[in-house]
Order: sequence, then structure tokens, then C-alpha cells
Amino acid sequence: MNTLRQIAAASLWPPLALVLIGIGVYANALSAPFIFDDHPAIVENEDIREVLPLWRAPETSARSSINSRPLVRLSLALNYTYGALRVEGYHAVNLATHIACALALYGLMLRALGGRARERAPAFCAALLWLVHPLNS
Repeated sequence: MNTLRQIAAASLWPPLALVLIGIGVYANALSAPFIFDDHPAIVENEDIREVLPLWRAPETSARSSINSRPLVRLSLALNYTYGALRVEGYHAVNLATHIACALALYGLMLRALGGRARERAPAFCAALLWLVHPLNS
């Protein structure tokens, strides 16, 4: 029984560590202002003011990249519905998505490497590198 608890505890620490590290690294960005393409995609984009329809023909070239991607548009529209232009909500959803992708990468790497206990470290390192690398932020 003690061995089962040890195995369970050992298998839970990598995902938990990824979540905590992700929050720790990016929490200071939650109140950062909108920058770069955030203005045409969010602040100036009237099309995210309504959730439906999900797929719209792009009305202007500045907004075409958002409106032709229904999941991105849905995410932005839901953010706007619940928080208008409060930047913290957009960054929190982005952070949660980024951490979820790191967890998915960890699971994928663990499975690809065989799923045994000794594969946890390389899978964790790959997911951690992806999580904190500046290219992904």
C-alpha cells in the first residue's frame, strides 16, 4: 500500500510542478497592457463583441486572421462577454491554455517514451522547456 502511494505521489509531481512553474513564470504578465496585434485583434475588433456566429467572413484585412479562426474568435468573444476589455481575463485564459498545452506535451512525451517511471524526467524536461521558453510566450 505504501508503494502505491509513493508511485501515485511520484507521478503527480511533474504535472503539478508544471502548473506551479507556469503560474510563477507568467503571473506577473496578467496585468500587462495589450500590445502589438492585440489592438486590431481585440481592442479595435467589433466582431468579438458577439459570441455567435463563430465563423464570419473577414470584414477587414486587419481583422481577417482572427475572424477566419473560429476557436480563437470564440475565445476572444467569450473573454469580451465576461470581462469586456479588462486585460487580466485575456491573459489568464492565455496562461491557462499555455499550461494546458505544456501538460498535454508532458503526457504525449511520457506516452511516446514508454510511460515508465524513468521516462518522467525527460518528458518533464521537454514540457518545462516548452513552457518557459521565451519563443512560446
